[in-house]
Parts: sequence; C-alpha cells; structure tokens
Amino acid sequence: VKGNAYGHGLPGTAIELCKLGVHDFCVATAEEGAELRRQGAQGTILVLGYTNPSQFLLLEAAQLTQTVVDGDYAAALNAYGRPLAVHIKLDTGMHRLGVPWQEGEMLERIFRYPNLKVEGLFTHLCADDTQDEEAVAFSREQIRRFYQAAGGLQARGLAVPNLHIQS
Repeated sequence: VKGNAYGHGLPGTAIELCKLGVHDFCVATAEEGAELRRQGAQGTILVLGYTNPSQFLLLEAAQLTQTVVDGDYAAALNAYGRPLAVHIKLDTGMHRLGVPWQEGEMLERIFRYPNLKVEGLFTHLCADDTQDEEAVAFSREQIRRFYQAAGGLQARGLAVPNLHIQS
C-alpha cells in the first residue's frame, strides 16, 4: 500500500485488504507505516524506503519493520541502541538499493548485530515486466543469486528468515 496505495487511499485500501485476510503491508515511509498503525493494522508493516535516523524512534514506537538498504545503514540502525525489526534488501542486479548479494561477510555481520532482529530477506526484480528472452534470463539470474545468498547464510549457521521477491 506504499505511496498512498498508489493513489487509492492508504487507510481505506488497508481496511478493505484486512477484511480479505491481508494483515501484512509494505509502505514507502515510516510515516505511512505509523498511519497504518493508527488505523489499526496489526501485522508486519515493512518500510521499503530509507528512514532517517532522526525517525528511528518512530520505527520503534509504531513497531515497524525497516528495510536495511546497505551495510552502513545497518550499522546506523544497530547504533540506535534499541531492538528494531528489519528485512535485508539484497541487490541482485537492480543496483538501486540493497546489500550486494555476494557479500556474505557483510550479510553475516548484519545478522549478528545485537539490536537488529532480521525477520526477512528480499530482492527486487528489475526486468520482469516483459517476456523478452534476455529479460527473462536476467530475472532468472537475479532469483538464482538471491537463493545463493540465502543458502550462503544457512551455510554460515544462520537461521534464514522469511524470503520474498518483488517487482
């Protein structure tokens, strides 16, 4: 329901989705997530975008789940000093945001930060809106990279949380 549910209205759309059994949501900003909480949303609310450290209190107060957009950001979230739920975005080829999929040591460090509760791992497919042979091959490569990174974490003895791929 990010971006005001793409113009359809955040609260009304979320209420209707809850009636249909949807209880977890993605939002663009911490402010959108806090608004969903004020409207009564109970499930996981994942903030897909960057939240400024000055708003980390809002993440905590509204019990939002923040996307880790890179290693430095993970360190800043951990330095907040209070437990925060996070999902790690893996960069598998889009190159917009995310921890590079092949950086296993950095991923392990994020998992071991004492103040971060890693609840999910995801990536964003960037060429899946066409059946062009090259685009399909690239999407498949992104998916392969994603699962290779998740397997690498398991091989390091880490419990891999919820996995999701979006586009």
